[in-house]
Amino acid sequence: MACGVPIYGAGEGNGFADARWNDVAGVRSLIAAADRDDERPLWVALWGGANTLAQALWAAEQEFAPDRFARMLARLRVHSISDQDAAGPWLRTRYGARLFTIVSPSPIGGAMYKHATWPGLSGDRFAHGSEDGHRGGGFAGADRDLISRRWVKSVVRRTSSYGRQYPVHRFIMEGDSPSFLGLIPNGLNIPDRPDLGGWGGRYERYVPNPAYTGTTERFPVWTNAWDEVTGVDGRVHRSPQATIWRWRRDIQNDFLGRLRWTASPDRAGAPHPPKVAFAHPRTLRAHAGELVTLDASPSRDADGGTVSFEWIHYPEAGQGGSQKPVRLDVANAARCTFVAPPGPARLEFIVAVRTNTAEPMSRYGRVTVLLDTEIKGCGGGPSRPPPSAIAPQAGGSTR
Repeated sequence: MACGVPIYGAGEGNGFADARWNDVAGVRSLIAAADRDDERPLWVALWGGANTLAQALWAAEQEFAPDRFARMLARLRVHSISDQDAAGPWLRTRYGARLFTIVSPSPIGGAMYKHATWPGLSGDRFAHGSEDGHRGGGFAGADRDLISRRWVKSVVRRTSSYGRQYPVHRFIMEGDSPSFLGLIPNGLNIPDRPDLGGWGGRYERYVPNPAYTGTTERFPVWTNAWDEVTGVDGRVHRSPQATIWRWRRDIQNDFLGRLRWTASPDRAGAPHPPKVAFAHPRTLRAHAGELVTLDASPSRDADGGTVSFEWIHYPEAGQGGSQKPVRLDVANAARCTFVAPPGPARLEFIVAVRTNTAEPMSRYGRVTVLLDTEIKGCGGGPSRPPPSAIAPQAGGSTR
């Protein structure tokens, strides 16, 4: 492990952008990793201040030729858990659109954390995450049992020797983890498309509101977006935090599954997530009024058991049209149908496939439906499905 700049990033020349920190081990490690001849993006998860990254880019900009530095910038993907020093806003101002950044901006001190996305992982009971207007701070809708100290003591700490090392939190648990969770290859996450949503939240690209940041930003970044989600209380909640807590049960069960892997001398004996597959292409085309079938029946449990299904229309992740929630005939079956609404639009659907076990492990698949403007099937109800769709069939689980 390479240590970063050892002082707080109070401002340019004071904690970063200062030649005396150029040879800090963490700075050199970042430069070497970002400058590597590798086509893959390099993700930098910022769980505290951004001053070590700022120092690395400031030093590299002076040391490298412009084209080499531009390639280095293009490889970087930065996911910052709000702003905890002055280096984050400095990076966004200096490098602008050249630096791929996901962030919930906030003045130093956390005054605007309630507008941030990341508290959706576990900040229910605190002032962190009050965007939906829940009285008394925090937010409602999510399953609080899965982030409680009781859950940690009775479940996590009893799941393998690694689990026994997990600390019982005094404040919130895993508050910084959304910067990593969006990178897990679960079929839902598409790291370079934060607008499509995932375990790390959903984000849209725009210039942040100065009221949230405490300063005027000049360039668009990937930042807070709002989802409408029905909570465990049966009510609809709309907030940036909902873009994370909507997946909370799956996230926590995946964590438990990984803990169980550590307790198995043979990984084949540990629980595994399901395999998701479709009986049609992942992109379908339809006209308004047509009956469209979504079919994930080829999905299976990698351990030989059965699986369950949940189909979700994700209107916030789509484009065009009214993007009102589409009514699915049977949302908990391997196959479901819907009548295509007016276009043009791009509709995004998610199928969550889960193992039928005590702690279900989940994986996802995405289907995009492109709607044309032409209306078919008028007068006599929906027309027959397009060739890419499969006839509906009953059934809520499969091998």
